[in-house]
Amino acid sequence: MTALNDRFWARVLFKEFIKHYRKLTDEQIVADVRQSMDDLEELVDNTTSFGSQMVRWSMERAERYPQASENGKKGGRPRKDKESTAGAPTREDGVKPEGVRIAPKAESGTPAKPSLAYAGRGGNVHLTDDEYNMLLQELGNKRKADKLIDSLDYAISEGKTYNAPHFHVLMHWNDYREEKAAEAAETAKARAAANAEAFGNVDRRTPFQKNQDELHQLYVLTSEKLKELK
Repeated sequence: MTALNDRFWARVLFKEFIKHYRKLTDEQIVADVRQSMDDLEELVDNTTSFGSQMVRWSMERAERYPQASENGKKGGRPRKDKESTAGAPTREDGVKPEGVRIAPKAESGTPAKPSLAYAGRGGNVHLTDDEYNMLLQELGNKRKADKLIDSLDYAISEGKTYNAPHFHVLMHWNDYREEKAAEAAETAKARAAANAEAFGNVDRRTPFQKNQDELHQLYVLTSEKLKELK
């Protein structure tokens, strides 16, 4: 049987963790961590520790998503009976990646739960709050995540359709952009190395500098000859 404290979890943004601990002294941090372990173990939600704050977040989530809480008690969200890989491409360049699993459409008459997640400038992108938070954590930057959502929102407004959940589309787009950025970085690095080698073999001295160098070499040779004659 699942223990009570195994049913609780909280999604924590990095900035919340940093905000809590940044101004504490080393001694205060140690004390807070110890208190947090006790509070998490006993599910205490009324102290000032970071662990107690996580308990409060977890309880708020359970209240906001009662069905998710019930599924957690039963071992997770129930599996979908029917899934399909057919449908429109989900990658930003129009190519459908292999292995993408398409969630079935919601049954008619089922009311959609309101979401506070950013939906794009035109409001065409549908994400749950959990999916939006997962996207923020994956990209590590809210501005970057919102710009990616705006790109999908614009594509939808242009008439493109996607059978895959919008969260899956965004994750595939982000992977594709990261791959292209890595390829561009490698190309730029190779080009810089080639340019450095090419410019390294070019004589960039001015005519005056060349003349001075030749006079110096002639002086050195003359001095050596005079030493030999002596």
